[in-house]
This record gives sequence, structure tokens and C-alpha cells, in this order.
Amino acid sequence: GIFIGSNLVGSDIIVEQQKELVTKLEQEFNLLREQNRLTQDELAAFKSTADDYRLYCEQTFPLIISGKLNQKRVAVIEMHPSGMSEKVVKALKDAGADVRYTVSFDWNEKPDSRLFLSSGESAPIPEKEAYRRLSEQVAGLLLDGKDTQVLAKLRQTGFLTVKGEAGADIDGAVVIEGGEEDRSVVLSNFSLPLVDSFVKRGVDVVVGEKQGVLYSTLEAYRLRPVSTVDNIDTTIGLTSVVFSLQGKRGNYGTGSTASRLIPELTGE
Repeated sequence: GIFIGSNLVGSDIIVEQQKELVTKLEQEFNLLREQNRLTQDELAAFKSTADDYRLYCEQTFPLIISGKLNQKRVAVIEMHPSGMSEKVVKALKDAGADVRYTVSFDWNEKPDSRLFLSSGESAPIPEKEAYRRLSEQVAGLLLDGKDTQVLAKLRQTGFLTVKGEAGADIDGAVVIEGGEEDRSVVLSNFSLPLVDSFVKRGVDVVVGEKQGVLYSTLEAYRLRPVSTVDNIDTTIGLTSVVFSLQGKRGNYGTGSTASRLIPELTGE
């Protein structure tokens, strides 16, 4: 009897402890649910405010950039497919720029290195050397209008797309960089030398990337006399592009390569 009675008393204690535990868990759950509701309300308020600011930026953007690039002759070069060129071209035209030509490269149609063999040279040549030779030929086409059989073939394959008057005189160029794949070899041996060719001609270059792009290239471009914009896919970033082409060179955006959000805006 003593044994059974002691077990019953022990069971009652355990049951009471379990009830207390369940009650505490319910209280904590209700508290968390209320906190979650408050957080959701705060997020909704922040989203509404952010939407207001975004709408404000979009509506004032044309007024801010209007006439800032009058008489400026520019080119747009898309180093990797990003879907940004049309948006950039529209912003430049809204600012009064004359977009002389646009260029894009599709690395899914990677050029065969044998295309770049010199007379009497045997294959294969190193990939890096092939990219350097490709960069020289593309620079010749874009800056001087010098076409080649190799470039004609690359246009046929879809690797190279040129719209407008390649070789026309330009004052500035917007280079759209960055991507979802690591193309460091292309960057070092093709993209950077191509941009260097424009800089040597006295062309104002702005290099832009989408915000939060997986593989950023802007750290390499910061070492060159060009402007960088790490949020070119936003209204704020496009504002930086326009004012950079106006002569306000710098590193703009919200990421680690930026020194300030936007250039100093003036009424000039």
C-alpha cells in the first residue's frame, strides 16, 4: 500500500509540473504571436514608406537629370547579359545624351581561341592571350571603326552584338559589369584592357553593376581612373551614372566599393 501510494503521489507531482510547463509554453507562444503581429505591422509601415520614397525617386528622376548630358555622345557596353542596357540607354537619352552605339557580349557563345592565331602560328594559344587579342580587335572596332573577319564571324555566332555606329566619336561610355558567374580570366584579359583603351582616348567611363550581384568586378575597376556605380539597376544608381558622365568621377552606391551614395548634385 505504501509503495502504491508513494507512486500515486509522485505521479500527481509530475502531472502538476507538466501542467505548469504547458501553461508557461502557452504564455510564451501568445507573447511571441503578439510580438510577431507587431513586427508585421512595423514591416508593413516600413514597406509603405519605402514604396513612397521609391515612387518619389521615379517621379523626380526625369527632372533631376533633364538636360544634364546635352551634346554628350556616349556608348553603352554590356560585358555580360544583364538585361540592363535598355534601362541605361533610356536614362541617358532622358538626360539629353546622344547614344551613338550599344555593344553586348554573350559568353555562352565563347569564341574559339583558334580564331586569333597569327600568320604562321600554330594552335593552341593560351586562353588569356586569345582574350587579349579579342580585346584589341573589339577596341579597334569601337574606337576606330576597324572591322575584321573575326569580329564579323563573332557577330554571326551571336557572341558580339553591335547596334548603332561603332567607331563614332564618343565623350563617355557606360560599361555594365558583374554577373552570376566567376569570369575573372575574362575580366583581367578582356574587359579591363578594353576599358583601358577607352580611358587612353580620353573617354569618361562609368562602370556599373546591379545591386548585390553575385560576382562583383568593381574592386578591380576602382584602381583605374573611372567611376563605379554598384546599384545601376536603381533610380539612385542611374542618377549617379548621369552625374558621373557630367564629370563627377567617384565610386558611388551602397556596397563596399562605394565612397558615397551619389555624386554631388548641382544645377549646372
